[in-house]
Amino acid sequence: MAVVAAGGAEPMVLSSDARWEIVDLITRRTVTYGTYKQTLGDVLGELTVKPLTGIPVAVAALFAFWSIFGSFAGAS
Repeated sequence: MAVVAAGGAEPMVLSSDARWEIVDLITRRTVTYGTYKQTLGDVLGELTVKPLTGIPVAVAALFAFWSIFGSFAGAS
């Protein structure tokens, strides 16, 4: 693999080990590891994409909108 040097003069030829060292260096600088804390939006998002829980949530949301806006329009 040939990589152009910083000055653009001559290409550098890197061994496989050297390329993996560069990949490791970039990974250490960019990737962070740790625990992920789920938010309410994450939980609701996971619940609504599954049919078993998503369909009842959708029906409940439609009923809630119908109830709220129906009361404003005067229909019952």
